[in-house]
Amino acid sequence: MRPSCSFCGKSCFASLPKGTPFHIMSAYEPVTLAATCMEGRAFEKTRIGYNYDDIREFLEKRSKEPSKTELFKLGQEVEEWLKDPSKLAGVKPGSGVKPD
Repeated sequence: MRPSCSFCGKSCFASLPKGTPFHIMSAYEPVTLAATCMEGRAFEKTRIGYNYDDIREFLEKRSKEPSKTELFKLGQEVEEWLKDPSKLAGVKPGSGVKPD
């Protein structure tokens, strides 16, 4: 059973999500729960420097970053285009258009 929040009186806590950065997990140690109610989030932001919203925002931004595979493919496209720059007219890297 999870503890009750001293702000909302409910069990508003959520486990720190998978992928939470080490520096944020370290700030929460030894606790692995974050408050999700408005007052609890405000308290954690003031006391710890982070809150559940910050963690979710960080993870969302990171999920939108290109994967290593996507970056590798983009690098291959750029290398091909550098061999013959005349083929670049109007073509942007990552567009999926291959040089002739």
